[in-house]
Amino acid sequence: MSSRPTGPPRPNVLLLIVDDLGMSGMQSASMPNVHSLARRGAFFHDAHAQMPNCAPSRVTLMLGLRPDTHRAYGLADHFRDTLPAATTLPQRFKQAGYLALSYGK
Repeated sequence: MSSRPTGPPRPNVLLLIVDDLGMSGMQSASMPNVHSLARRGAFFHDAHAQMPNCAPSRVTLMLGLRPDTHRAYGLADHFRDTLPAATTLPQRFKQAGYLALSYGK
């Protein structure tokens, strides 16, 4: 017997978040494989960051909350200090039965 749920198959989900390294028309980086994936998937041409550094925007993507809520304004700030029980996007996928992997700098 299989322990897999019955019903329609779930879609595979691949979420790549790439900083603006040539994705919005700037030619500062050569990333042909990333550009190829962007042409075949959902690509947000007019995305904006809330703050001028990366940490607040990355935490916002993982939590769906604004920086004034998660209080992660820089790399030394940890959202769990403010929101210890917050559920991240990868955690939600795991709760739904997906294998969630991540890699970042």
